[in-house]
Amino acid sequence: MRTGAVLWLFLWVGLTAFGAARWTGLEAAFVRGGFLSEKDFIRDLAISHTLPGPSFVNLSALCGMRLGGIRMAIAAIVLVLLPGLLTIVAALAWLSTSEPWVARTLHGILVGAVGVLAASYIR
Repeated sequence: MRTGAVLWLFLWVGLTAFGAARWTGLEAAFVRGGFLSEKDFIRDLAISHTLPGPSFVNLSALCGMRLGGIRMAIAAIVLVLLPGLLTIVAALAWLSTSEPWVARTLHGILVGAVGVLAASYIR
């Protein structure tokens, strides 16, 4: 197993997958790529849904653990989250909150996030 290839696959999934396609992106990269057995992947998928936190991050960590231990798990988490984090930071650096439309948009996102959090809490 080439470590560089595995790390690239985690980054590629982070760059290209969103929504429900995230775990299928991991499956395509690692099961179809021959790095993990389907049985191990399905087991990790089931475990990731029972753990607290985002199941995609949990699944990435579990796949990383299977492929290279704790260091690979940490790298997997960083690499799948890095593209989204960099996009958000770049957008916030580019957008000026002094412009009214930007302030309204960010306020709308905040209201939506509070609503999702409240709905999750009520459940």
